[in-house]
Amino acid sequence: MQKKDLPWYAPSLEAFKETLNWSALIVCTLFSLMTGKLFPLEVAGAAEVIYLLSAPAIPFFRKQAEATQNQAEEQAFDAERAAWMGRLNAASLQKAQNLEKIRQEILRLNALEISKGQGGLLQEDLQKINSLFLSYLRLLFLKNQYEAHLAQENPETVQKELDKLLEEKKLENAPEEMLEKNIEILKKRLEHLQDMQGLLKKADLHLKEIENSFKLVAEQTAGMKGTIDISENLKPLLADAEAIEEVAKQVNPILQQIQH
Repeated sequence: MQKKDLPWYAPSLEAFKETLNWSALIVCTLFSLMTGKLFPLEVAGAAEVIYLLSAPAIPFFRKQAEATQNQAEEQAFDAERAAWMGRLNAASLQKAQNLEKIRQEILRLNALEISKGQGGLLQEDLQKINSLFLSYLRLLFLKNQYEAHLAQENPETVQKELDKLLEEKKLENAPEEMLEKNIEILKKRLEHLQDMQGLLKKADLHLKEIENSFKLVAEQTAGMKGTIDISENLKPLLADAEAIEEVAKQVNPILQQIQH
């Protein structure tokens, strides 16, 4: 698998946390206190600096740092996944659970291929898979919100109200200023609802595209020979999902209040 990008200090931090390192520092400190001399502590300090500066070049500490970062990322992913799944209705939750099974199968197959020495997916692709799964959950939530709103506010009903006011305007049965204001409000409402309908269609298509892409990745992972790079397939999906979410926030302000 591809090496993980790490902060420059991460391996040194792992080296610093080593039990033997702490033990050596404590022994040197106690020895310095017992003898009343600073020399042992100065030597220990100099050795510690050299030790920590050399840690990034030591594979053992780099692997430890990668494992720590992977664990932190996985915990953050699990928390966000649980939060979004908790917001979904029953039907959408079932869809999310089905896709989660495929995601878990991708991880299982990838681990199996690595154990066979076949290479496996690139680390950045595994991260994209998780990011795409979270995008899928957010799009499902958006779909829930839009469907619930459109069930209460039917564009066809608003169009009929607008047509009625336009007819009244022709007959001049009401003050023109009041009619104009109401007509303008209904036009904005209709435009807003039609935008929601359009985004809902885009979200539906993109959800299906993500589902099919996950199935494809699972199939590729099961039959891979050596390390494979699927980033070219995943990048456009992530970009499309982000674009839909951004437009949705402009159409439906409630989504702006939801933290990812």
